[in-house]
Amino acid sequence: MLIKYRHSFLLLILAVLSIFTYSRNQYWGDNSYLWSDVVFKSPLKARGYINLGDLLYKRGITKEAHELFLKAVELEPFHFMARFNLGTFYLHSGRFDDAIYELRKSIDLMSTYVSAYENLGMALIKKGDYVSAEETLLFGLKVSPKSVSLHLNLGLALMKKGDYLTAEETFKAGLELGPDNSTLHLNLGSSYYLQGKYDKALHHYLISAKLAPPSLGLMESIIKTNVELGEYDNAETLCKQILDFDSNNLFAIDTLAFIYESTDRREDALAQYNRILEVRPGDSYAEGKIKLLKSGKYGN
Repeated sequence: MLIKYRHSFLLLILAVLSIFTYSRNQYWGDNSYLWSDVVFKSPLKARGYINLGDLLYKRGITKEAHELFLKAVELEPFHFMARFNLGTFYLHSGRFDDAIYELRKSIDLMSTYVSAYENLGMALIKKGDYVSAEETLLFGLKVSPKSVSLHLNLGLALMKKGDYLTAEETFKAGLELGPDNSTLHLNLGSSYYLQGKYDKALHHYLISAKLAPPSLGLMESIIKTNVELGEYDNAETLCKQILDFDSNNLFAIDTLAFIYESTDRREDALAQYNRILEVRPGDSYAEGKIKLLKSGKYGN
């Protein structure tokens, strides 16, 4: 059996090593060569497969990483980290049912491993099972009350459930533990936005943008909040910044059209609605707005 395992995975390990183009010192520096050697010398133990798979996955070598994670579980099905790595792989691959199964197995085997609760909660959120996600994450917080990630994921589950006020309190509790966490500020802002608390929403969106390079989604949230506050000049400026990078961004074009129409800039609004039709021909909403504007009716 030992010869069989060595033969079947020798080709895999050789393929893995052929991917790396660095010097031997760099192999040892990131442990990839080390763990390949461990797998070759101890092919019936999961530890080498777990650690080598993790290194490959972080390098984006996903097919080989998946094979190694599967082999680790096959060899030692009661190894909590083998189950965790496989479940996390499935989470990031969009295989949420498989992720939930493996991560629950991991928790059954090691009930104090906090990352398993974090990832299981996220898998359940992605699956749309917000109640189970909330239960999982609350249990995780009993294990680790100071986990910023658990507060973040719990807040997301609550927000998805429509419990915006409790989500707000959860994000605030997370920020007490990690005040510079840009994602917590972003989501706290979103919980405020969904409650119509636009001033507070904008405050936390802007903090998030200062703490980390803003994503397009955050930029759009800031624009929408400025529009709700009637701060059209700010929203217009940000829309134009987006269009400097992506001239066909429909969110920015549509928002500019709304702003121009709302401020009686009929020709500018018409130009933006026509621009929408260039990007998305046959858009019935834009066509209807063009007819209304040409008839002199400015209703939004």
